[in-house]
Amino acid sequence: MKHLNGTLVWNVGSSSVKGSLFVDQREVLTWFADVKEQKIVFGHSKKSLTVKNLLAIINTVVAQIPKNILIDRHLHRIVYGGASMWRPMRGTTAAVHSLKKLVDRDPLHLPQALALYQLVKQVLPKATGWFVFDSGIYQYLPPMVREYALPRWVVNRYQIRRFGFHGIAHW
Repeated sequence: MKHLNGTLVWNVGSSSVKGSLFVDQREVLTWFADVKEQKIVFGHSKKSLTVKNLLAIINTVVAQIPKNILIDRHLHRIVYGGASMWRPMRGTTAAVHSLKKLVDRDPLHLPQALALYQLVKQVLPKATGWFVFDSGIYQYLPPMVREYALPRWVVNRYQIRRFGFHGIAHW
């Protein structure tokens, strides 16, 4: 049996987890889990499965992956990476530590995204983890669009600007 490399893409919201499995740049599996309702649905199916927590979501997804597909990467959408974390980056210990410092700026998404990342790492220890940031889309906006109409000293002192919350979720 020929093995194929697969990439899991995770999109954690405040109360949901969406995702896809890609093989050779083709989407072969999709899912939507409602964390509050404790249900997961695959593709366009109307049948849902019960999932009690993030680990159950991950295990349920992994169980759906065909045996000839080896997951070599997992990508995680991060809503807010601040001013310095906007390029796609490997999920190193240092990157996770830096993101934990930003939780107060994105308390709805970031704690859940980091928790899911750590669990995926445990379930798939050989796969490489990556972070992709919504704020990256807004990095190169012209100053006129990026900055709010505030006194220059306020903008500079407090680093106030548009960071692009939910940027990639709407493309």
